Amino acid sequence: MQLGPFGGKLYESEKRLLREANELYDWIRLLNDDTVFISESSGFKEWAIEEIKQYIFYEKHEMFGDNLRFDASYYMGQAWKRLYDADPRESDILLLKHEWIEMQYVKRYNMDYLEAHFQANERYNWEAIIEENM
Repeated sequence: MQLGPFGGKLYESEKRLLREANELYDWIRLLNDDTVFISESSGFKEWAIEEIKQYIFYEKHEMFGDNLRFDASYYMGQAWKRLYDADPRESDILLLKHEWIEMQYVKRYNMDYLEAHFQANERYNWEAIIEENM
């Protein structure tokens, strides 16, 4: 039996989303031209997209007493794919803004991930939009 982050049993639909999220993250990590395309489709500078990509998909972060990479998120993976395909939604741009400011809180102000995440949500609450559209 596979357990979710809070110990509950994962339903088949959740297992499917998790599997697809991991596949998307593997694909994103293989891309070497996405920052160019996402820069063009989002209006962000290419170097900023590269920093966001490193922060989300590669770097480890201190969380829950350990140094971990972020868990794969189906919704974040889909947003990255839409940005790469030059078909961004408003929520995808909001995601970039959220991740950029969260990353600044972590790197410039040495906030832990959770505190930075909550602070970023005060300005760019991507999570709330995703939850509304689920």
